[in-house]
Amino acid sequence: MSVLRTRLSSKIARLEHKKLIAAHPLRRFASSGADHGHDGHDSHELSTVTYPSETFSTPFWRNIVIGGISAFLLYEYYPSILGTSDDRAPLLTRFIAYYSPDPSKWERINQRHLLHTVDQADDQLIFQEAKKPFIHRYQFTGAFDAGSPNNVPLGTSVDLSDLVVRRDYELKHQKQ
Repeated sequence: MSVLRTRLSSKIARLEHKKLIAAHPLRRFASSGADHGHDGHDSHELSTVTYPSETFSTPFWRNIVIGGISAFLLYEYYPSILGTSDDRAPLLTRFIAYYSPDPSKWERINQRHLLHTVDQADDQLIFQEAKKPFIHRYQFTGAFDAGSPNNVPLGTSVDLSDLVVRRDYELKHQKQ
C-alpha cells in the first residue's frame, strides 16, 4: 500500500511540474532561431487579401461635402428667407450681438483696468528708482576712548564723557 502511495504521489508531482512548465514557457530571444529558420530570407507567401480602392467618392465624403455646402448656404441666405426688413445681418451675427454685453460696460471695465495699470507702473518706477540712504559709519568707535586720561597736557584733548554716537537717520530727524 505504501509503494502505491509513493508511485501515485510521484506521478502527481510530475504532472504538477509539467503544468508549471506549460504555464510558464521558456523565454525565447529574438536571435535564438526566428531569423535562422530553414526557409531562409524572403520566402514569404504572397498575400491573397484584396483591399477595396480608397477614394473620395465614398458616402462619408459625399455627406461631408453636402453638409458643408448646405451650412454655407444656410449661413448666407437664411436671414433673407426670414424676410427681416430692419436687420440684414446674418443669423450668427445677430445671435452674438444679442448675447454680448453693453459696450459702455466694457468701456468702464477697460478704463478701470487702465487706471490700475498706471498705478502699478508708477509704484514700480518708485521702487526701481529708490536708493538706499547714505550711512557714514565710524569703523572703530572705541577710538574715542583710546587715549590715556593720565598725563595729558591741559587743553590738548576734548571732554568726550557725554558723547552719544547717533545714527544718520537720527540726525536727519533731529534737524527737521
